[in-house]
Amino acid sequence: MQRTDPATIGIVRRYNESFNQGEVDGVMAVMTGDRVVETPIPPPDQSRFQGQEAVPALWQDFFRSTSSIAFATEDMFASGDRCLVPWLFTRVGQDGQSGRVRSVDYSK
Repeated sequence: MQRTDPATIGIVRRYNESFNQGEVDGVMAVMTGDRVVETPIPPPDQSRFQGQEAVPALWQDFFRSTSSIAFATEDMFASGDRCLVPWLFTRVGQDGQSGRVRSVDYSK
């Protein structure tokens, strides 16, 4: 796999920057109309959000419930329009509880 594809890397970086700033419009601007987001929450099953209404609503609710977020990209591998991003996410909720999740995003 080619390690980097500048166009794909740029799109994923813009997505991650917008996410870190809690900007739903910025996150949505780099997603296509057939967008799908699958989350590892709630365990043991995951949740799937699809479409132009469900995905922005997911992020709006998420950012409203969170007082502090940090999304740290650990690496990035891209080939063509596909990208793998191992990451570490830390947050503090409005209730003061903190948490961490480590996972990998697959973007296309």
